[in-house]
Amino acid sequence: MTLSHSRGEFSDQELQQMFHALRDAVTACRTNQAAENRAGLLNIPSHVQPIFAQDIQQIPTGSVAITCACGGTNWIFTIARKEANGTFELEQGFIRPIPESERTHTFNSLMQIIADEIMNVIYTFHLESVDQLPIAISFGFPQSNIRVENGDVDARITSSSLPKLWRITDCDETRVAEDQPSLAGILRRILQDRGVHSIGRIVFVNDTTAVVLDVEPESSILTLPVGFVFGTGTNAAIAGDVESGIINLESGHATVVPPDATTRIMQERGWIPSHAPWLEYWIGGAYLPKRVAAAILSERQRLTDAEQVVETILNTTQQTLLSDIASGESPKNIGFHIGPDEYTFIRDCVQTVLHHAGQLIGVTIAAVCSAVGYEGGSVHVPYEGSLYTKGFGIADVARHTTQTLIPGAEITLTHASGMRGVAKLALVLTNKSKV
Repeated sequence: MTLSHSRGEFSDQELQQMFHALRDAVTACRTNQAAENRAGLLNIPSHVQPIFAQDIQQIPTGSVAITCACGGTNWIFTIARKEANGTFELEQGFIRPIPESERTHTFNSLMQIIADEIMNVIYTFHLESVDQLPIAISFGFPQSNIRVENGDVDARITSSSLPKLWRITDCDETRVAEDQPSLAGILRRILQDRGVHSIGRIVFVNDTTAVVLDVEPESSILTLPVGFVFGTGTNAAIAGDVESGIINLESGHATVVPPDATTRIMQERGWIPSHAPWLEYWIGGAYLPKRVAAAILSERQRLTDAEQVVETILNTTQQTLLSDIASGESPKNIGFHIGPDEYTFIRDCVQTVLHHAGQLIGVTIAAVCSAVGYEGGSVHVPYEGSLYTKGFGIADVARHTTQTLIPGAEITLTHASGMRGVAKLALVLTNKSKV
């Protein structure tokens, strides 16, 4: 299949081809088929089973868990509390920025960072006397999860070099995950040394897996055991077999969209690697400005100064810039000093890129939901990330695409929180341990 970027949308035939290719790849992951059948997807088991509304309902009102989001630049630490109405609320917490100069650690010093902020949460929210205090970490690093004898969900890191310039200096990459240091064990020991002796379950899970866990406590509508991230990056997770639990698919790595002229310009400019194009390069928020810039450069003769426009788009700090352009915001308000015909061309490029993104998000939702047996009807699906709701026209296009691919589909995406999801898991496991 070849694509023509000059068109404003993928054809129904192209959407069907990509849908079937991605659904087959997701199914290959769920059934542990060989890597060549997965179209670039990964099969990373969490060894954590999905939780359900009845599990949430058994947690006593007023129960709290410390919950953390760790990975990348800004780490977040707070508590989740079960309210009288059954919902779980995240309190205003702490944000710890970690600059690039402070991202080289040993396993122990990495856990010291988490322990420092957990102690701040304990003192701020007066949790010193809480019995069996659950601790939940939505962990944004590549990891292997292991259920250990004391009931913790552990994380093991097998690479010394991690995303966003993080580095673990004492990671022996020749060791398998089971032989790597236990992060839950290190964290538990540090906290005990600091006087926290009644610790419930410590839970580390991938941040997308955590989204799957943010199930609604009360709902007459089925929530599918899947979860999505549509933000700066993109990902999906799905329930696997009893042994694997929820599987992190790293769906942004899918290679189901053939390259086009715009993708090749992105590669030539060094904006994306030169390997087979990933789905993320079409729908990840971090890549959409680059795709727009490449689309403009593919017809640069239509602008007086294409490089100046490209530089403005790539270097803006205005997160809503693309949506503002697509919606027809005045070019003067955006900072463009160009004529109306040139601005119309730029707006058309942006609308095309966002429309493609919406279609491919719809393909992703349909393929993952179909892989768990969904054939139509009203269901809820949790997601995290602002692109789906704030990207101009993306939600409507994605919804229409999903309904085209699965006739009768009524998939409602519910805004989830990985921090809340992992807190629910820690509370469920701690509550069951008390029975």
